[in-house]
Amino acid sequence: MHARTTVSRRLLQPAALRWQLPGVADLLALLFWLSFALAAFFLRLREPRWGEALGSGARLAASLGVLFLLSGFCRGAPQAGVRTFGQGLRFLALAIGLLAGHHTLGLFAGQLQRSGFELHLLRFDLWLLGAAPSELCARFENPWLTEWLQFWYSTYFYLPFPLAICLLSQGRLRDLQRYLLLLVLACYGVFLGYLLVPSLTPDTLQHSLLEAGRPGIFAWPGELEGVWLAGSFRRLIYAGSCNIWDAFPSGHTTLCLISVLAAWKYERRLLWPIVCVSSQVIVATLYLRYHYLLDLVAALALSLLAFACYEGLHRVLRQAVAEVSGDRGPAPVHGH
Repeated sequence: MHARTTVSRRLLQPAALRWQLPGVADLLALLFWLSFALAAFFLRLREPRWGEALGSGARLAASLGVLFLLSGFCRGAPQAGVRTFGQGLRFLALAIGLLAGHHTLGLFAGQLQRSGFELHLLRFDLWLLGAAPSELCARFENPWLTEWLQFWYSTYFYLPFPLAICLLSQGRLRDLQRYLLLLVLACYGVFLGYLLVPSLTPDTLQHSLLEAGRPGIFAWPGELEGVWLAGSFRRLIYAGSCNIWDAFPSGHTTLCLISVLAAWKYERRLLWPIVCVSSQVIVATLYLRYHYLLDLVAALALSLLAFACYEGLHRVLRQAVAEVSGDRGPAPVHGH
């Protein structure tokens, strides 16, 4: 009985229940969605049609706040297993923010005034190549190739997980924090691109024109046909995506390039497997008619920019958070 009481008192001590501050990546993700919800709130005051976007943004910001709060308590626990669980919970929260965020952006972008950016993207392709990349790829169309590339295109979201799991299992939590910030910078940069340059993908644009009774602008021989599951994958992608204004920049290409750069920096044993998968995903974006070439160029520029500045940004923001909170850094058990 005395031993039980001692253990209970020890667990209730402030040091045992110490809450860890959110990481820089957490704060940036939360700030992005709070700003989004605030913008939708002021737009909602002027026009009721913004109500759905406001509700979705507010729910997403609140959900991330709760998850980051729980993660902070877990990461502040004395047990190593609970701390590891807290890091995993944090990574899951950021992943949910990206998946649900794409849907939420679709509600927001759907209310914006469209400006025909697709034609500007297409003009760049015509100027550079003399034809749309999807038209050039049409010369090599084959059901087996379509099936193969559609499968790899559909797996891109899982690319960041092997490195994150590797860093987490090795206890390299500081490297994991930097990696999460790199992912957040790149992915939310893509989200800003969706809002600033809202554009339909070539496939969506062609179908929209044909459904409106207007002639298509791409000289494709017909619909892409696979062997087994390619058609189902394509229908699932379109059915599950609320945001159709997501051509520029290419999110698939950005995530692939960030995964390659991060593997090169943090765990080179994963580099070539990630390169092999990423190269097929990037080829698939053009072959499957999901992107213009300029989308990929913008994704390359965004990835290099995020990779060049994320470590410096992490140091600056981490120091600012520590000064505001009076915390001089994480406990030694949290480092690599």
